[in-house]
Amino acid sequence: MRLRRTDDVIEHEVEQLTLARDMLDWLGAIAMWNPVSSTANAIRELFGNPVPTGGSWIEQNAALMAVAWPVLITVIFLPLAVGKFRNLSR
Repeated sequence: MRLRRTDDVIEHEVEQLTLARDMLDWLGAIAMWNPVSSTANAIRELFGNPVPTGGSWIEQNAALMAVAWPVLITVIFLPLAVGKFRNLSR
């Protein structure tokens, strides 16, 4: 990545972007189903800079998953954290 300063604005130039479809199968699956990847792809798409995808469901529905991942993580870990906190006072 190169940084270039022009008129007090720093521009980022990405020289090469590694797509999940170009990775090993198991590594590409982890990269596609990563909550950070879904959020980053959704932000890129919303700002008009979409990344070419491999056509998988998770990549095509990045905006939906950017909302679903935090909800799912909260639903799973909030009760666990509350239960652990309650057990600390005993």
